[in-house]
Amino acid sequence: MVTPGTVIDPNMLDEKRNNYVMTIAPTEENWGIAYVDIMVGDLKATYLENLNVEETIIDEIIKIAPSEIIISEADTFSAGFYEMIDKLGTISLTKHYSKAFQK
Repeated sequence: MVTPGTVIDPNMLDEKRNNYVMTIAPTEENWGIAYVDIMVGDLKATYLENLNVEETIIDEIIKIAPSEIIISEADTFSAGFYEMIDKLGTISLTKHYSKAFQK
């Protein structure tokens, strides 16, 4: 999949920071987060167990500082969640429909 965050031209990237592409997906009881820097092959994943999941996800986004976040079109985050992503500024949010995101 090619998305706005999959820039691999070194001339277009800031060499001093990672170029993470992140995905957020629900599981039966938790939320999974995975992120990869395709320039160096750095892949990390975690899951979240929290009643305040949107706030916890925003905290992870701030900590990781991805260039792009890919989510399923089917995910129903609150309007406040999307507003927080917008306030972070430099993050591209891509909604993707795929069976890979289905529960």
